[in-house]
Amino acid sequence: MHVEGKADINSLPSNVTKYTFSRILKHIWEKKHFQNLYSNSKRIENDIVRVYYAPAFQEQGRFAFIASKKVGNAVIRNKCRRRLKEVVRHNQYNIQEEFDMIIVAKKKLITISYKESEQKIQQLLKKNRLLKN
Repeated sequence: MHVEGKADINSLPSNVTKYTFSRILKHIWEKKHFQNLYSNSKRIENDIVRVYYAPAFQEQGRFAFIASKKVGNAVIRNKCRRRLKEVVRHNQYNIQEEFDMIIVAKKKLITISYKESEQKIQQLLKKNRLLKN
């Protein structure tokens, strides 16, 4: 079905990568999973994010995005989480699939542009061999 003004996802050329990010399949939901990750993970950080990562609980890596009250009010925390999700969504095919990750926003994340935040997160993941290539 084609709606006026909207592109039909089935009509996209086959060489176009679909950058969808399934909440159910790729997000960490269970408390025991969080506890396991926090206790058995490695931690890396820079000035905008802290990343906890460990071998995947299941066959495919999953993600959690956290912005605590230290970051700001609800509007700012949601903006930080949305930005983190967007960075991961755009880089999901480059991130090593065998790791579960919790990505925690820091206060400085909201003060820089999306491009800068994407570059800094990519540099952090690349430096710690969490990106492919």
